[in-house]
Amino acid sequence: RAQEIPAGVYTLRYGQQPEDGNHIGTSEIYDFLLALPAKVDKSPLAINFADQLTSKSAESAGSSHPAIFSLLPAEKKIKKASLTHDENHDFWIFNVACPIKKGGKNAIVPLRVVVVGHAEE
Repeated sequence: RAQEIPAGVYTLRYGQQPEDGNHIGTSEIYDFLLALPAKVDKSPLAINFADQLTSKSAESAGSSHPAIFSLLPAEKKIKKASLTHDENHDFWIFNVACPIKKGGKNAIVPLRVVVVGHAEE
């Protein structure tokens, strides 16, 4: 969205592109991280209502649209955190392997997040 997010402390929440008339054909990416100001996101519990999540995230960018970071599919195993440049889209992508617990077992989730750049609208 070509939004600038002011320096500060933010949490990141997972969200998906809404399936409404406003978003048809806007992106081939449906998975995003939404930035929320830490001062309004003090609980680790799920935010159940999509409108609450998007309105809280919009505060991050000072607009009516949430502050979003595109999640890209992991193309291969990520061994260490890195920053790569996608010259085709002019994206800067943060790649990281995140340790998680799933069903009481340790696992690794590879994440690729566009941290600089925006898609055409």
